[in-house]
Amino acid sequence: MPIRTRMFVATAVAFMLAGCSQQYVLRLSNPEQATAVVLFDNGKDSESIDDDTLVILDEPRDITKVATFFESRSGQWNRLKEGEAPPMQHYTVQFRKGDKVTDRFWFENNTLCLKSPDGTYYTCDISERERAQLLNSFRFNSTTKQAAK
Repeated sequence: MPIRTRMFVATAVAFMLAGCSQQYVLRLSNPEQATAVVLFDNGKDSESIDDDTLVILDEPRDITKVATFFESRSGQWNRLKEGEAPPMQHYTVQFRKGDKVTDRFWFENNTLCLKSPDGTYYTCDISERERAQLLNSFRFNSTTKQAAK
């Protein structure tokens, strides 16, 4: 096999493998597959549960708004190297279908994280404005339900 053909095949395989790992990221937070979105705020003091907050969104338009936030960043996810640990968890966002968690994201400061079903970690940098936008999706909303602490 000529070297050009081998290079083309190797490039095509690498592209397809990269596309496969990205495919999971693209399918995350599908609003048709979620009946609720939950935000867990670990509070300022990780040692205490007194300042923990749980916010549940169960209206389709609210779920879609949060899902759109994640889907708009589908091309910005970076795969972490084997053994690298993602940041600590201050906020956790879970997409749920009934009692089952379908997708789970977490973030600390301006880094979004996720873990694919095969155990691969991904991160995505977001700005302060984007972080505030995501958090505001769970606040001051007429359909927001806050669970007891």
